[in-house]
Amino acid sequence: QDIDFPLSQSEIEKYESRVRIQRLPDVNITHADAYRIKTQQPVYSPQTKRIVVDVINVNGPTAELAYHHLKQWKNGQWVSFPFIDNFGFAGVGRNLSKGDTLPEYIHVSEFKYPLKPNKYQVNFYVLANIYTYCELTNGNIMPVKETEMDGAFIFKVLPSANDSIRILFENHSNLDVQPVFLPSVGTDELYMAHPFARSGW
Repeated sequence: QDIDFPLSQSEIEKYESRVRIQRLPDVNITHADAYRIKTQQPVYSPQTKRIVVDVINVNGPTAELAYHHLKQWKNGQWVSFPFIDNFGFAGVGRNLSKGDTLPEYIHVSEFKYPLKPNKYQVNFYVLANIYTYCELTNGNIMPVKETEMDGAFIFKVLPSANDSIRILFENHSNLDVQPVFLPSVGTDELYMAHPFARSGW
């Protein structure tokens, strides 16, 4: 299945059932500020109609902003501040490259309840498409060195026998990341990891 064409959910699940992920212990966080967000004002009035957040790619891979949500401080912990019923997000396709800052607009009308004086936490998701190449021969699978990724996320193919592809993915940021592997076919094999990275202050 070519990655350029839509995959059905059943095809994705069938492929993912053949993927084994082994967690590496004690990976050092060396890129804590891969992505940052900050409100343009430190304090907002309960009467505000819109909160503007700057999303900054400090040194992470190019990513697409997916959506935001709020949490509120309640009884000593952060709890979800719900959207209105049947609220949906439309894809916006804004790419956030390294060094770029993009504004994210949070409209208060999106939420089920009005803002009251309190502490609120803004969270957002980014979707980063990263990839690396490998060469398949009759006997083994070898990485293509110049396509390996290094930095906030390390992503490369490990040499192995040609019965399986071993991929090393290291998250050196302070973000929660979920890599999802999708196959692609061609003259050589392209594998793309989609890290869903969430962070919020």
